[in-house]
Amino acid sequence: MTTRPTELKIGQPKAFTGDRATTAAFIQACKNYFSLNGDIYDTDLKKIGFALSFMNEGIAASWAAGIIKEGQESTPASYGTWNDFITRVNTSFLPINSSADAVTKLKDLKQGSGSVDEYIAKFRTIVGLTDFKDTAFLIDKFLDGLNDGLQSRVLGNTAEMKTLDDYYGVASRLDALYHYKNTFHSNRPKNNFRRNIRQVATADADVTIQKLTPAERDKLRREGKCFRCRKAGHMSRECPGSGRGPSRTVRQMEVVTVLRQRVLISKSSFFLSSYGSV
Repeated sequence: MTTRPTELKIGQPKAFTGDRATTAAFIQACKNYFSLNGDIYDTDLKKIGFALSFMNEGIAASWAAGIIKEGQESTPASYGTWNDFITRVNTSFLPINSSADAVTKLKDLKQGSGSVDEYIAKFRTIVGLTDFKDTAFLIDKFLDGLNDGLQSRVLGNTAEMKTLDDYYGVASRLDALYHYKNTFHSNRPKNNFRRNIRQVATADADVTIQKLTPAERDKLRREGKCFRCRKAGHMSRECPGSGRGPSRTVRQMEVVTVLRQRVLISKSSFFLSSYGSV
């Protein structure tokens, strides 16, 4: 016993009244529905009968009545092919110069401040209103509307791209990767290592003893004061600050070690907070 396929009544087209502005959308909705229910609407007669059942209002109703009458004059009833039916609908109801209007819209369409996925959706919609077969023309218009930075990245990855859908996919992936990298780098902890080293060097420079002038030496000698710290009670070779502490090089190495440890701890904390422990 053969199981009859179940019809998925999802996204059925709205009733078509003959409004020229909705003609393309009506035909596209029918095609989408047939794609979902290919096992059911598997002949031209079924597809045309389905479309005619939604042409029951406005001037479309009288037009459909004429098509039905014409088809029933033969036995069995025949309405031609689905593609021929689409051509008749478009001839009767599509806006005059619709293709020219679509070309103008494609030329004017730009990504601007919107996301590339929004741009792709708008571009697809306009293309769907036409029966363009010139893929090269459509690809050129699509690239022309992308923001300059993304356009350059897409053009650098065209080796394996042939169809318009290929360009849609690459543009979307490259844009997502770009925003991911920006988000990642903006969340990284700032590295203050070099700035802190400069601060240490500046501090050391501040405590360096300036060279004495001859007049200053004579004055300190008369007063019995240290040439190094300018204080009385000892000579410069006995000055407590003459080198008993660690040298500047040693002090800088110690500071560098501490700062490196802080940077490593900061990076570890960032990755743990971003990705969790392994």
